[in-house]
Amino acid sequence: MDEHANGASGKHYPKASEIRAAQDLPWEDVPVPELGPGCCLRIRTMKASELLAMLADGVPPPNRWAALVLIHCTLDPETGGPLFDDEAIEWLNEKSCAWVNRAFTVAARLNGLEVDKTAKN
Repeated sequence: MDEHANGASGKHYPKASEIRAAQDLPWEDVPVPELGPGCCLRIRTMKASELLAMLADGVPPPNRWAALVLIHCTLDPETGGPLFDDEAIEWLNEKSCAWVNRAFTVAARLNGLEVDKTAKN
């Protein structure tokens, strides 16, 4: 019998049902003191379908990239739904670069996005 078939290697090869049921969208709370004492944004991992939809028309221009990622990755902790709507792309770019970059950096890390440090905002 193959030693890998019975788990002797210490590896686990999940069934499709295990993968489907896995809670694999972690999130982190990012402090945003610029918005007030104790303020945080909840940043989460995107679903693969969300990233594909976001990139359907190609990679967005650098001046919209951070805002677009934050729209897709920022949760309302009370509802679990999106905090921002699509119109937020217009005004997020007018907010403080300090907190936008902080939140975007976490979103990029959680989502495995390669980020050119000079093109974040």
